[in-house]
Amino acid sequence: METQPTPAPGFWQKNKLIIKSFFIGFLVLALLIPTFLIMYLVNERKERKQEVTREISNKWSASQTISGPFLTVPYTETENNVLKKGYLHILPEQLDINGNIEPEIRYRSIYKVPVYTTKPLLLKGKFSRHSLNSVNVNAQSIHWNEARLCIGITDLKGLKDQQIRWGSQQLSMEAGMPENSIAEQGINALLPLDSSFL
Repeated sequence: METQPTPAPGFWQKNKLIIKSFFIGFLVLALLIPTFLIMYLVNERKERKQEVTREISNKWSASQTISGPFLTVPYTETENNVLKKGYLHILPEQLDINGNIEPEIRYRSIYKVPVYTTKPLLLKGKFSRHSLNSVNVNAQSIHWNEARLCIGITDLKGLKDQQIRWGSQQLSMEAGMPENSIAEQGINALLPLDSSFL
């Protein structure tokens, strides 16, 4: 018996490994395209949600931080023949804060954004004459007629219907602070005080 010479391998057989590798690489690239499209869609939705949240927040108010209430009372002293103006800040001896936070969902397209409303927020404080005992200011230099009740609020946009009652009197509120060492912005009311507060 004669052995037949084996035929020379063809192109496909010679390059079988290279062709398989090329085909697998092509399939991997083809499958990456939908993956990138999905990642793009997810990122686009995230950015759109942040944009919608900012848009709704701009129409609402930002997060709120409330400081106070506290009394701000101006005083003047003469030091080396120079008239110096300063402010006393008197904190309440007792402070009660009560309020209900009501969540509300705002819808924009497919997005939901929670916003919050506090109805009503009640601040009750008791100011005492005894808190002035430790102050190193001459009682005659305190301008009680310019005393203001202040409440620091970080974003005034969300305020509605603010009412202040001092004793039995209803006082009107103004935006702004007479002095900003405790709070940069907020509301204040001129108080009907005199030196008898001492």
